[in-house]
Amino acid sequence: MVVMICISCAKDDRENTTNETIKIGVLMPFSLEGSILPSESRLNAVIMAVEEINQEEGVLGKNLEIITADNEGDEELCKQRAKELIDQGCIAIIGPSWSSRTISTAIEVTIPRGILLITPSATSPEITHLDDNGLVWRTVPSDAFQGKVAAQYVNENLGFKTAGVIYVDNSYGKSLADIFTDQFEDKGGRVITKIKYEFRESYDNFNFDEKVKDLFKNQPELIYLISYGQDGVGLTVSINNTIDLSYGPVFFGCDANHLNYFLPPNSPKEVVDGMMGLAYSDSESDPNVVHFTNNYTERFGKAPNSPYSSSSYDALYLIAYSILQGKSYKSRDIADNLLAVSSGGEVINPNEFKVAKSKIEAGIDINYNGVAGSVDFDENGDVMTGTYTVWQITDNKFVEVSIISYP
Repeated sequence: MVVMICISCAKDDRENTTNETIKIGVLMPFSLEGSILPSESRLNAVIMAVEEINQEEGVLGKNLEIITADNEGDEELCKQRAKELIDQGCIAIIGPSWSSRTISTAIEVTIPRGILLITPSATSPEITHLDDNGLVWRTVPSDAFQGKVAAQYVNENLGFKTAGVIYVDNSYGKSLADIFTDQFEDKGGRVITKIKYEFRESYDNFNFDEKVKDLFKNQPELIYLISYGQDGVGLTVSINNTIDLSYGPVFFGCDANHLNYFLPPNSPKEVVDGMMGLAYSDSESDPNVVHFTNNYTERFGKAPNSPYSSSSYDALYLIAYSILQGKSYKSRDIADNLLAVSSGGEVINPNEFKVAKSKIEAGIDINYNGVAGSVDFDENGDVMTGTYTVWQITDNKFVEVSIISYP
């Protein structure tokens, strides 16, 4: 379902500047809230960014307008919803959520139609190599970083030499599992079990027991869990019900586990208490993160609960700054100016639109430094650095252990 979040109404015409608003689509699996990756928090972050910008008279004299589309996690529906957003006049799309959906939607819909797509959460290295005509970007680091950082941390900081990996069998899970395995073994470790399970939109009544038994067959010291929310919970429940953990394995998670849905009581405390993992950026001590979290909590009455809320917020701001920089809201022009507003120049922090707008209008180069960290892009539309929080589950909540930057 496509839903307008109207700030004001506008006719569909992406080729001129006579519309009352500039439309941006947000394409996510909203109806799967809590099951895979929460979408509400990411949408709220985009809404907050739009409100901040529109309070300063918008861009090119126009307000921004968000149109949301629920892809329900379905691949064909995701492509259909993207077409509907474009047909309604969206000049850019933020989303989709998963790497596999991002790849197919980009190849079959947004690239052929010349529409900019910025994903705040799709991390598969496969996206780097898309023949995208410069129209696919992301505000989250590639898993080429996350897999390397995870392997290095568990080898050098935790001292583990054997690992078992279980992963969701899609572009995200397979890529991260392969990179971790290669890097872990390059450092002298050994992955003794590597188990995949099928990707589903929902894991209601899915039985993980046989997969889990195979995972623990050789008693690896470390268990690397590459899952989302509902499937991650299902795995931990199955582990608690079927495995004798007295030999003392340590659990390590990925960025997609770093959401409140994954915490106890959904996941058994007996399994996840003390579990560690990585989540990109969002250090609790980063002033930009603190400011963003405080503003979000004041606006929506609760803190953001998705690891990709900050990168969604950053995606919207980058679109707005690129429109200003290029003095155009044509999709091609926005894409062509993303590099200019994200590197070099005077640093602009989140929620500094008024300052940034005046600088751009005065011909001063800006460098947007986002909530999710540096968003300096390379020629492939990937951010060139990754900053990761090492988290640990303690007393049923995520606690920041340390911050690692790569490279």
